[in-house]
Amino acid sequence: STLLQALQLGVFDKIPGDGRELVVTDPQALKIKAEDGRSVTRCDISPFIDHLPFGRRTHDFSTADASGSTSQAAAISEAIEAGATTLLLDEDTCATNFMIRDDRMQLLVSAEREPIRPFVSRVRPLWIEGGVSTIMVIGGAGDFFDVADAVILMNEYGASDATADAKAIAKKLPVALVTPPAAGVFGGLPHRCPGSSGLSAGLKVSVGRSSVRFGDLPELDLGAVEQLVEHSQTRAIAEALQR
Repeated sequence: STLLQALQLGVFDKIPGDGRELVVTDPQALKIKAEDGRSVTRCDISPFIDHLPFGRRTHDFSTADASGSTSQAAAISEAIEAGATTLLLDEDTCATNFMIRDDRMQLLVSAEREPIRPFVSRVRPLWIEGGVSTIMVIGGAGDFFDVADAVILMNEYGASDATADAKAIAKKLPVALVTPPAAGVFGGLPHRCPGSSGLSAGLKVSVGRSSVRFGDLPELDLGAVEQLVEHSQTRAIAEALQR
């Protein structure tokens, strides 16, 4: 998690002597996490969740109170739509049922009855079809050994290449991976950007480091966006939404 925190801030330049100036990350990298209770508006989460109870659509999904799995699916889809090329995930802040489904659960609940298509079955197509890489910090889900390009082992803050060992373990102890999606599952996500009309420039704007409020409209809570580190970034977001 400490390494991931450095990577998620590696999108910003550092001054010499900071200690992190050699930690450089893809500028389009975005930290992803589950966020219970967040709102979602017109987001295509169908690559990860293909149906919901009572016939709710997932190609154009909206809710005022997302679950852990739907919020994480929405966060990834929104990131891709906005142009992210690298996703940063920490197992500790992800929804477990969104990430994996073990052998026993697959036997108990068939794929036809389970709406979630776990991330372990989507991470390779996400790269192959969408060109989006994923960096994950995991400590309890060896299922990803099968699909990982590289496995880095951290021991007392020291990093070593454990890819060969991880692949050998995956071969020795195979798991029943969820059936991968058909080709093209990530080919149809639209481009997401603020509308050209924006919000009325006449609204009174109140900006905190992790929140924005326009007039009497509901507060825009950015507390889960961990890559916001300065008040000026939030002010820039507020101004962009008014243009």
